[in-house]
Amino acid sequence: AGVQVTLAPIAELEAFGSEFDDRVVLGGPRQSVFGFDGNDVVVATAARLPGALLQGGDHTTRDTLQLSGGGNFDLRRVFVSGFERVEALASTASVSVWLPAQAIEAVLRSAGSLTLGANAAQTALGSPYADTITLGAAGQMVMARGGADTISGTAAQLVAGTMIDGGGG
Repeated sequence: AGVQVTLAPIAELEAFGSEFDDRVVLGGPRQSVFGFDGNDVVVATAARLPGALLQGGDHTTRDTLQLSGGGNFDLRRVFVSGFERVEALASTASVSVWLPAQAIEAVLRSAGSLTLGANAAQTALGSPYADTITLGAAGQMVMARGGADTISGTAAQLVAGTMIDGGGG
């Protein structure tokens, strides 16, 4: 079994994953998490994300960064590497997520906005509610799942290879 830990609210704490499936919850800003083997999950709120250094595994596993609660999550302003999936988990509040330029699958679980990074390998999965999704590069894939969604991009991004599914809303 892997490690499940919530870090104390002390800046500069570091957590190192094991070879199993670990779950680490950030306890405060400016904390670091280093994943190893296993399908690791790191959980962060908007208040605990600033200054974080979050490093998933080596891409042979499926590491997930879960953004918990509402608020603005600008992943371009923290060091995030090695995560194959980002999930925005706000249940009652809206969430806004800006992704860095790396291959990531991003999932909105409740209504919110998502701005993809400048990487064609990014995929966005919308929520069943009204979402706003902005493309960051040509060749990205957006799958809205319901609600009155708004999907936008520039003429250079809306070219062959870009896939958009408006969902059932």
